[in-house]
Amino acid sequence: MLASATLQATSPCGARFSAAGCCAPAPLRAPLRQRQPQRSGLLQRQGPRQAVAAAAAPAAAAAAAVLTPAVVFDAATLFVLPFYTLMVLAPRARLTQRLLSGTALLLAAAALYVLLLLLWAPLPQLAGVASDAVAAVAAAARAGAPAAAWRAAQPSMPAFAALFGRPEVTALAWVHLVLLDLVQARWVHLDGQRYNIRTQVSAVLCFMVGPLGLLCHLATKATLRWWRSRGRKDDDYIIYRF
Repeated sequence: MLASATLQATSPCGARFSAAGCCAPAPLRAPLRQRQPQRSGLLQRQGPRQAVAAAAAPAAAAAAAVLTPAVVFDAATLFVLPFYTLMVLAPRARLTQRLLSGTALLLAAAALYVLLLLLWAPLPQLAGVASDAVAAVAAAARAGAPAAAWRAAQPSMPAFAALFGRPEVTALAWVHLVLLDLVQARWVHLDGQRYNIRTQVSAVLCFMVGPLGLLCHLATKATLRWWRSRGRKDDDYIIYRF
């Protein structure tokens, strides 16, 4: 048994030597599985902006589904009607004075307008119209045609007509108009209360044809000023003050 046994030794490099002096390569070991570097917590977590955007996306989608152009158009009209009703039927009531004297009305109108701007995003289209106008002005200026540059700088009716072909832009313009008319009617009402002038007719005209309502109030105020100041001088009566 000793004769048949072979002496084997292992070299430092891992090769096995037998007594006959031959070198047998050692079997290869399975390579160690490299560990995947784990992503740090900062990379795994989303940034604050991405997190806010992801959280606000469902709410924005739901609001866009509810606030369609047709709904906003009708809601804007219904929103201003109670204020005009109070200005016409109960101009001196405490509720009318509280609603129109404070800033809650203006803040609500501004918040609604900003919300619609964020939901419908019409500003890129308006920026496109403005950039086209700037390019036309620059081209006319380089060509040495000041008259053409002046015409190109003016707002283009076809471009804005194309914009108003979108329901969102049309509804947004309607909201813009009814809110401006309401702000104008509010000033007419408060000015009438300040100088003891009836403003019911002017308020109705502000709702229907805004500039005519303002002109009606200013004409009424000027006429009453002349009538009340006959034979005396009244320097404290101001025709227009915003």
